[in-house]
Formats: sequence, structure tokens, C-alpha cells
Amino acid sequence: MELTAEQVALVDRIARSYASAVPAGWLRIVVRHECSVAEGPSGIATVQVVIVETSAGLEQRDFDAPDDVYWDESDLLKDLATASPTKAIAFVLVVERSGTHDVTVTQDGAALLAGERDQDPTREVLDHLERHREELTALLG
Repeated sequence: MELTAEQVALVDRIARSYASAVPAGWLRIVVRHECSVAEGPSGIATVQVVIVETSAGLEQRDFDAPDDVYWDESDLLKDLATASPTKAIAFVLVVERSGTHDVTVTQDGAALLAGERDQDPTREVLDHLERHREELTALLG
């Protein structure tokens, strides 16, 4: 799904807010939101991790999203789901320490909302460090 200029600006603000809320030494933030406004499981479900450089090497940690963008982010997810033919979306945001970020919005089902945490898209976040260790190590220089 394509984002409007206003939505892109909001995602930029969300990415900056996330970057300010994670621990020092962070390398990458990976967030997957699912939002459904359809019949059945509806609402917003999130899985998010941060990859942190420590003296012991790279670690993957959970983190709490910042409160300052909560309502705007929720509204964005609901707007995108409402505009989707499936009435459900997956919103994946990857924020790099370099200051860049990438967002992907797809018309996926709502596996997290249905309680299916072992689905491939969710595992991509939960197992991010293990799946991308070589790439992340290379980013360290």
C-alpha cells in the first residue's frame, strides 16, 4: 500500500520517536503492527524488538514504545486498515541507527490478533537477530 505525504511524515516522526526511546548502543529497531477493523479479531497487535550492541556482542531485546506517538500511530494504523480491501494490514517499520528507516504496509491477515505468534511474519521480528546476525555484524564495521 502506498502512503500519502502526510502519512510518510508521520512515519518519519514515529521512527524518530522510537529511536529516542531505545537503549544506548542500539543498532536496529524492528516493529510489526497488525491492525484489523474487520469482523472477527479486530484491534491492534504489536511485536517489537531492538538490536543492541553490548560488550558481550549483539543482543536482541524487547522495548516499550514511546507514549508521545501512541495515538497518532494508532490512528494511522486504523486509517490504513480501513482503506485496505481486506480491512486488515501489517505495518512493518525498520529503523536503523544511521537514521534511515523503511516501512512496508501489506494487506496481510491479522495472525497476531488471532493469537498466532508462531507465524512466519511474526517470527521474522522475534528471531530478527538470529536471521540477520551476519548483516547486523557487518553494520558494526
